[in-house]
Amino acid sequence: MRNFCNVSNMRWLVYVLIGVAFGVADYYIETTARQFLTYPLLLFVGGVWIIPSSLVAFYEVKRSGSKLHTIVASTLVWMAGVVAYYVHYAIMLTLDNEVVAFSWGDILFDAAFWGVAAAVGGAVVGFLTATLHKVLSKKKISPKDKA
Repeated sequence: MRNFCNVSNMRWLVYVLIGVAFGVADYYIETTARQFLTYPLLLFVGGVWIIPSSLVAFYEVKRSGSKLHTIVASTLVWMAGVVAYYVHYAIMLTLDNEVVAFSWGDILFDAAFWGVAAAVGGAVVGFLTATLHKVLSKKKISPKDKA
């Protein structure tokens, strides 16, 4: 039986923690952005989700060389981020005295919707990162090109 607590497998826990930290941070990024940006510009705020997943995907493809591991790592970051975002959101709504009532059904529906988006988006980012890495790593820079 493999030892899942060794250092090489701890990276998966780190990926989850990166996703959780980003999910909570994104709650505040989005809340702040809503005060200063119009709706079309808020779409660009969603683009920040590419940053942690692509960095993790790049690290994973360099470390493992596996396209599947890269896809799973990127998806894991996004899924952990979505879960953390909605858990944090629910906690904030519960603690907010001004909110009279909110629907747990709406929160669960939104979380499920964005969970599916995270699964698809994370897989796409992981796949593209792994493919790009493979293509770029095959290119060799000749001494003539360095000058």
